[in-house]
Amino acid sequence: MFACIRGAATLAVGLGLALGGATGLVNDAQAQTRYAVATGSPTSGYYRLFSPAAEYINRNSEKIRLTPLSTDGSTENCRRVGGGDIKFGMCTTLDLPNAWNGREPFPEALRDIRTAGPDLGAIVMHFMVRKDSGVNSFADLAGKAFGCGAPGSSATQICKDVLTQLGLIDKVDVVELPFDQLGDMVSNRDIVGMSRGMIGLPAGFAQELNTRVPLRVLDVSVITDDAAKLKEMPSVSKMTIPAGTYDWQPEPINTIWVGSYFIVNKNVPDDDVYEFVRLVNSQGMVDHMQTAFKAHGFYPRNKDPLSGLLVPLHPGAERFWKSTGVSIPAPALGD
Repeated sequence: MFACIRGAATLAVGLGLALGGATGLVNDAQAQTRYAVATGSPTSGYYRLFSPAAEYINRNSEKIRLTPLSTDGSTENCRRVGGGDIKFGMCTTLDLPNAWNGREPFPEALRDIRTAGPDLGAIVMHFMVRKDSGVNSFADLAGKAFGCGAPGSSATQICKDVLTQLGLIDKVDVVELPFDQLGDMVSNRDIVGMSRGMIGLPAGFAQELNTRVPLRVLDVSVITDDAAKLKEMPSVSKMTIPAGTYDWQPEPINTIWVGSYFIVNKNVPDDDVYEFVRLVNSQGMVDHMQTAFKAHGFYPRNKDPLSGLLVPLHPGAERFWKSTGVSIPAPALGD
């Protein structure tokens, strides 16, 4: 982790000063504060989104310098930002309320988390199985090995929640490994399939995996058409993957999705958070991301960026959003 260090750059360079297990060095001329931003695995949407975003910020800010940090995903990010180990991160609307309230998988309430604003559009769940697996529905997963996702990822938690709602959690051999390893296991026919939340349609990971082994995407209507089951999963929303999104998917597929936010530790200086949010949500960033990562959720492309706000805004972020004139709702989980 890059720690926050201001001034004394020459001394920091000379001593190789390390804070929190990593070195944060400040450029004397620009007095930048360096931060790591907790993302996900190198192939995840989080990492692929924030890498070009960090490049843009680093070119355009004299105040902060950012480095994408590879992690196990949203759950780990909430733990580390809430604990102050990392100052910035990315977190889904599945993990955020659980982290705030200290619900599983979080052993205690992480009330030092603040919101900065949205980072992505919809994270669309894909429950993918090999076409030759004999699996045509979730019920067919009973007695088989299925990759729910990477440990600590929201995809894994959503997958387990779906299996729980369907009474299958004790009947399926749930495998938790990094997504790339799960993809290899699917193509090697070690498991029948895997789930992953992906940004943007069509999703590149699904397209690539299908070149190795023919796939089908399971329809989630058994959840989306059941109001009682959906009520037990309040952090997800239903959507349809349109027919023909993939060459190998001729029919529309009902599935679920979650949203995602930038989060920040409450103790980060207001000016640094303001700078971060200002640049992330600039027209220059939107233009930059049109070629780098189109499936972002940044303002001004996202016209209602704070809809569904869960936890309080960081004061530095609130200062920016007030300047834009966008509506700032009361956080659903209070102060």
